[in-house]
Amino acid sequence: AMAAVRQRVFYVPMHSTPTEQVAAFLASPGAQSKVFLYPFHTDHEMLESYFKMNFGAAIFEFSFQTLARELKEDSELGNEVVVLLTSSANYAFGRLQRSLFERLQQAYPCIRDVFGVGHCLYGCTSCSHSEHRLPVYFTRYHNKTLPYTAEDIRTLYETGDMPVVLLCPSFGERQIISNDELVQALIDLKLILSGRFKFILKLHPACYLSPEHPLHGLSPRELANVKRLVEAFDTVPPTMPNVLPFMELAAVVVADLVSSIAFEAMYFPGKTILAYLHPDDDIGTFDKKYLELLTVFRDAAGVCSLLGGDVDGLAHDGRDFFKGVYGVVDGTEVDRTATIRWGAPAEQSAVQEIDFDEMLTHLQGECEALSPWPFMVLGEPVPQEIRQFQGFSNLHEAQLERMGLPAKLWPRLYEKLLGQVFDAGSAFCFDQESGDLIVAVEEGLAAEEDVWLIDHAWTVPPAASRAELEQAPLLVERLATMLHVEATVDNVIVNLPHIVKEYALASKGGEMMKLWYVEDEVGHAIRASEEPTAAVGLLVCILLGGQAFSVLYLTDSLEQGNAVTRAA
Repeated sequence: AMAAVRQRVFYVPMHSTPTEQVAAFLASPGAQSKVFLYPFHTDHEMLESYFKMNFGAAIFEFSFQTLARELKEDSELGNEVVVLLTSSANYAFGRLQRSLFERLQQAYPCIRDVFGVGHCLYGCTSCSHSEHRLPVYFTRYHNKTLPYTAEDIRTLYETGDMPVVLLCPSFGERQIISNDELVQALIDLKLILSGRFKFILKLHPACYLSPEHPLHGLSPRELANVKRLVEAFDTVPPTMPNVLPFMELAAVVVADLVSSIAFEAMYFPGKTILAYLHPDDDIGTFDKKYLELLTVFRDAAGVCSLLGGDVDGLAHDGRDFFKGVYGVVDGTEVDRTATIRWGAPAEQSAVQEIDFDEMLTHLQGECEALSPWPFMVLGEPVPQEIRQFQGFSNLHEAQLERMGLPAKLWPRLYEKLLGQVFDAGSAFCFDQESGDLIVAVEEGLAAEEDVWLIDHAWTVPPAASRAELEQAPLLVERLATMLHVEATVDNVIVNLPHIVKEYALASKGGEMMKLWYVEDEVGHAIRASEEPTAAVGLLVCILLGGQAFSVLYLTDSLEQGNAVTRAA
């Protein structure tokens, strides 16, 4: 065993913008910190300046080799390492990042804890405050050790004695910044009420990320609306991540109900909290006591009516509700967290180093094939093959989700499309009596384990169907065999409705062009059933110039000889 701990060192892997939860730990007395900036981050200069100036942190570019070197050094010095993670484990990146450091913890016992400090509090749907029960977000504010105060903000934004409306939109397809009318209404209100209120905009950390940042997560509509808001309002920079001094100054806080901002504002008595909830979302899922302490609006007209009316009459005192969730803020939250999670220094065992390839394999084992996350979490460039697959997934996501194809089968489908692999014959055969498609392999087939391409025997614009058949006698024979009719053009045309399906493609002029298609013999042999064992969906492959295929996968596990059936 090594000697007892000499110094606690915080390791902070930074993929996003600064968060107060991390800052509270780095600012604690005697703290040493090492910040590892992911190479894909688009604003290293801002992050480096922020962490150096505010906390004296040592700055490194994130890589597995750098982590291993620093961990080895801290092990030799007898230091204790606490890793602070800000990415929620509700997201793939956050889950895999935690897995990386927990595996490193096994190799480097100097890592005392891998702590998900989160990035939010009660009310946020991404963390749900499940990773952190002590409100460390409030520690520096309570202790008056933040680098700015409400009075500093009053001076900086020249608010004077004018009441402040603090806009704190979150992000997401059902949030304020995805609602064009609501964004425009807020911009209009700033002009209309300029003599009554001073408006300040405090964005969600994700909104500060450049569109080039691979984890920015905002849709084109959200990006456009963020741009509109920033151009219209005085906007808080990302280097002022703690919203509490702004809330202290504000008379009115406007936020999304599904973020933690509305809850945080309840720490302050007498605030008017206006919270947006999408019209299609059920308000009944929220705590009634919580809802009594704020005012919900559902659209642009709602926020206009509220801000244009008596906002003072909508103020509440939510301090008791806040205390019921987090207790009393006393400025010792960081110390209490340290006592609860880390306690007395522990003896450290010997280092068992792990190499890059072993770690990459470990992380890949926790993901679907062709996932970019293991490389991104390790700070490595994503290989071209995986980037190409991601391009395929992005282009065809709507189609794949519509057919219900499990995401774990997307890489397999991609590989078969690229290789034009039609291998249903290795798994299935035709029943000699019924002609149905049945499982051929002796060991049977498990549900959602593989995917098969079904070719189309014929694709044609409806208006050209007869002309094409008249020029293709072999096709007539093939279709007639499927239809069990005499091989004449008229017979095939009359009976086509029994086997033809259709889809539409956009033409070069932008008009939709209807196409008929007939699946090959494999697809034709999959009979309809009220209790289907498989699913068949249509995929128009953009990467292959709009070529269409039917895609088959099993929804039930089948034994040899069982029939493959599709929904009626």
